[in-house]
Amino acid sequence: MFPEQIQDKLINIGSMVLKTGALDIRTKALIGLSAAVASFCSHCHGQLRSIAKKFGVTEVEIEEVENIALRMRQKCQNQSGLFSLNELTEPQII
Repeated sequence: MFPEQIQDKLINIGSMVLKTGALDIRTKALIGLSAAVASFCSHCHGQLRSIAKKFGVTEVEIEEVENIALRMRQKCQNQSGLFSLNELTEPQII
């Protein structure tokens, strides 16, 4: 089993994805999966991959999301400084 702190985090993330909201569970699982890859969280990645598959996400879709997140992570590592969402006025192509 995971340490208690990690278990709590995984339960919270799973609850957020499964909670009814504006986005369907498949979409939230893919977003979470992408965030897990981008933030180096292997525990979250495993949990969200499992949730995604249970709700019909294909391996091809998972691979595409993971590739996008890896690309984002690589680009962000090469950039210095952080930004706030308020600073983003227009989408920028990287």
